Amino acid sequence: MGVTYVTGRAGSGKTEYILREAKAAVHAGKRVLVVTPELMTLSMEQALLADLPVLWNLEVLSPSRLQAKLRQELGGSDAVMLDDAGRAMALRAVWTQLKDGLSYYTSMSGGFLERLVSQIKELRAGELGATGLRLAADSLAEGVTRDKLYDLAAILDGYERFMAGKYMDGEDAADRFCAAAHHSRWLRDAHVFVDGFDVLPLKTCRMFLALCKACKSVTLSFRTDSGFGRDAELFAPVQEGYECLHRMVLQQGLAWTKIDLRPRQKGEPSLDHLERELFARPAVAYAKTPEGLELAALHDGELEAERAAGALEGWMRRDGLSPEEVAVVCQEPQAYAGALERAFARRGLRLYVDDPQGCAFHPAARYLLSALQAVRRGYAQEDMIRCM
Repeated sequence: MGVTYVTGRAGSGKTEYILREAKAAVHAGKRVLVVTPELMTLSMEQALLADLPVLWNLEVLSPSRLQAKLRQELGGSDAVMLDDAGRAMALRAVWTQLKDGLSYYTSMSGGFLERLVSQIKELRAGELGATGLRLAADSLAEGVTRDKLYDLAAILDGYERFMAGKYMDGEDAADRFCAAAHHSRWLRDAHVFVDGFDVLPLKTCRMFLALCKACKSVTLSFRTDSGFGRDAELFAPVQEGYECLHRMVLQQGLAWTKIDLRPRQKGEPSLDHLERELFARPAVAYAKTPEGLELAALHDGELEAERAAGALEGWMRRDGLSPEEVAVVCQEPQAYAGALERAFARRGLRLYVDDPQGCAFHPAARYLLSALQAVRRGYAQEDMIRCM
């Protein structure tokens, strides 16, 4: 049961490392689980499909889907699982019962319910209960902040009493996962790779620790810089999550190793300097005037596309460059493709978007793979949605 941490700044190759090691494990006949945030599951599957013909020996899961898989294997309580809409309904019922005794949260307007759902999720994910909120309020002088904390404590206490025995939310599911993971045969021989989590609340740290104790191996990436440079504050939230999990790993006596990936040089001194110094305090000025580098802060993608098209048109006219000698590089080609095509068309220029996709990304192939995945995983909601 080994734990491997992969740390590094953005662009240092952490996700590439995770993908490479996950693919190597699959090719070696090992069963692999890749755990990412909900919004990253599809892009991670696509990245893995680029080199793997099928995903039979590999699953890409969000934390909620990971919890659901364990419940399917081991069974569980009859409590009804609530999503965010269900939480909102529960909190509305609790607030309606308590509103006459609240000092600050006396009306439900201006998106109050959505913010309350988010706040309660954060409090429970951080394992800060009603008692802790009241103690914090007791230490404050009379005022708005104190009233808010007392009200939140009352609402949180009421919410947990409302949920007890009948319902459960994501935080309850995480607690049950932590308690049951070591009983799972499904996890016992799995090699787990975790990527894409910027912040780790205490509840998530406990869940990842349960994986570390239950699985063959766990590899986790963290976007942080262990060198504690002049821009260390930029990585503080991620670093805190990493240190919290590592303390738990040490307390359990688990074997661990750490791989620290260093930033890759861009090949252009001014760009390398900009990346190093952008958030550093105090920043060090570039020793000479940068050539061929211009920074622009723009409001939206349309303006960015206009600026890029105008710059390229200028270079071609002024420097005699041909269209084959210029390019636009962006992180999400599909998101900018429309804006760039319009900006180039206004200048009489044609744009070719280089975004090749293999046959696995053809709609028919994706439908077939999603349908097979849905059958294999018990017609899970996310798989059925992907089929449609």
